[in-house]
Order: sequence, then C-alpha cells, then structure tokens
Amino acid sequence: MRQIFVRTNSLAWLPNLPGIQSAKNSQWNTNHGGTPDQIMTRFESNEPKDRKYFRELKKSQTDFYKSRLENYEENLLSPGDYVRIKLATRQTQIRQKIKAGNKKLVVVHWTPEVYRVRERKMPKQGRIGLPKYIVENEDGQFITKENREYPQLFNRSDLLKVMADQRNIISQKNANTLNRLNNPEDIMVKGEQPAREAIAQAVPVARAEPIAKPLTEYKTAEWNAELKGKEFTDEGIRYVILGVEYKRGDNVNNYLCDVVEVANYVNGKSTVKKADRPYYMLYAVLKEAKLHRENWYVNEYDDAIKALQDRK
Repeated sequence: MRQIFVRTNSLAWLPNLPGIQSAKNSQWNTNHGGTPDQIMTRFESNEPKDRKYFRELKKSQTDFYKSRLENYEENLLSPGDYVRIKLATRQTQIRQKIKAGNKKLVVVHWTPEVYRVRERKMPKQGRIGLPKYIVENEDGQFITKENREYPQLFNRSDLLKVMADQRNIISQKNANTLNRLNNPEDIMVKGEQPAREAIAQAVPVARAEPIAKPLTEYKTAEWNAELKGKEFTDEGIRYVILGVEYKRGDNVNNYLCDVVEVANYVNGKSTVKKADRPYYMLYAVLKEAKLHRENWYVNEYDDAIKALQDRK
C-alpha cells in the first residue's frame, strides 16, 4: 500500500482495493503449496484429487498448529522459575540503539542479576492473548517502572529462563559500561506500597483455635485444608483458592496456589480450564491476604511467608 501511496501521490486506498486484493491472492503460500486463488479454485472444483489434497492440507495444518501449541506450553514460566530480564524493556538507550539499527553495539542483552517469577497472569476470560509475568528480586520486591506503584508486567519474550544456581558474572554497572550507556536507568524494585503496608501492620490477629504444629511444617494436604475456598484480592480482582500444589523441579521447590477469579467460580466449581488459570506462589497469596486485611489471615502466617519465601 505504501508503494501505491507514493506512486499515486495520494493516501486514497479505496479505489486501489481491487488491485491490492488481487496482489494478495496471487502471492505464493509455502505452507499451502499454492496461491489463495489456486487453492480456492481447487476447493470449488470438488474433484477427487482436490478432495484428497484438502484432506492432506487439513492434516498438515493441524499438525503444524499442534506443534505450535506444544511449544507454547513448554515455554510457559511458572511462579518460582528464575529468569533474567531483557534490558531493552528497562533501559531507553538500549531501545534507541536497536531502533536505530545499532543492535551490534548492545553487548549485554539480559540483566546480569537473576530474578524470580512471582506470578503468571493469564488473559481474562473471553480475551485473546498471552500470559504476562510479574518478577521479583531475591528479597521479594517486585520489578516496576519509575514512578509506578504497581509491578511491571513482562511478556514471555522479555524473560530468559535460567537455572536457580546461576550466578552473576558481571554487575549491572559493568553491563552499562559495556553497552556504552550514559546515565542509564536503574532496575527499579519496590516492596509493597507504603499505604498498604501501614494497613497490613494492624491486620494479624490471634488464631481462634490452637494449631497442631507450626505452619512452617505444613504439607500439601494441610495447606489445602487450611486455604481451599479462601478468597483474596490482587490488583482489584477477587480470586478464590481452588487448591495448593507442591512443585518440584530444577528451578523451584515450593507451594503454588491454583486460583480462579470469583466471577468464574460458579456453584463451587471453576468455569475456567486448569491450563488457563493463573498460579500464584503460596507466600504471594498470603502476602496479598495480609495487605488487603482478609478476615481469614492470622499472625501465624507471618512465619510461613518468610519460610516459604526462603525456599527455592
């Protein structure tokens, strides 16, 4: 279309639409083995050989998208996974270098510091999109943008999964020097908002009944009995806890909460498939419950938060 605008010296596109349509329908499609015009002609002919062609085409397309889906699921991050952050999402000067075609001048593309996935946010019910991630440092402070009070949401392509024991080779200052940055932005981290912290300090109350053993020693079944069906709020959205699971792997050994928005919790059941539901680190759920003054939060959870957060 840009060529047409230049050639006609006009931004009027409607009179040229038939030509644009013809050009698009004449372009060869490697996956389909023909142009759209050729494919539609064969589709309408209803010849036996053409019916066989479309059966094979349907199978190849199904296999293609099935492999894409499997690749997507393999690359999902889970709470507790360790990652590095793409510096282009954090530093304006690096983005400017890349946009100017000077990508080769960027020596270090990922943060030397290793961070941890705090939360995976799936698209809301009825919306199309990919999950977003909230990332925190080893002290449990989330990554945010300057002058923002809430966590930054990262795409999967912005995060590089690494092993939990991977160490920094250089510092962020060294990376800035190698990338030839002048007065670069820092990686901003924040704890909880001050106003919410002040509220949280008054929340813990004594537990009504004595506990059989410390919460820090609880296992999966005990956490499920303790929290299943409880509700909490995160960023203005109300969630219900469906269950607690223990994830064991190379990068994380910790408890995760399977949750769903209260709006999608009908008659005691989730209307959202498990694969589409967000997972929260258990300690993150407890922290949100404390900060939002949930009536089920008791002061014994404070020790549990610290113990869970200290796990891998």
